[in-house]
Amino acid sequence: TLTLSIEPLEPFADPSLDTRTVMIEGTTKITKVTVRSLSEIQAERKDTTTLPDPIVIQDASRDELKVGTRVFVQAGVNIKDAHTFTAKEIQVQ
Repeated sequence: TLTLSIEPLEPFADPSLDTRTVMIEGTTKITKVTVRSLSEIQAERKDTTTLPDPIVIQDASRDELKVGTRVFVQAGVNIKDAHTFTAKEIQVQ
């Protein structure tokens, strides 16, 4: 279980929805998203004619979910008015 404080999508949204409870199941995919440094991109660019991807997405575990970490959570259903929902995917920033 993960408790999130969210940034409201609408200015007059129900303030009780600013905190959500996210259920994590065995099927929940957890990934970590990192931005590569300019020097890494430039070094890889020397070896190829295509522009390297500046974003790296790697599999992660629940251990990556720490207090204060920014995450993006995707659900398989509309969660606009849900206080509790099950995560389909969690991206750790």
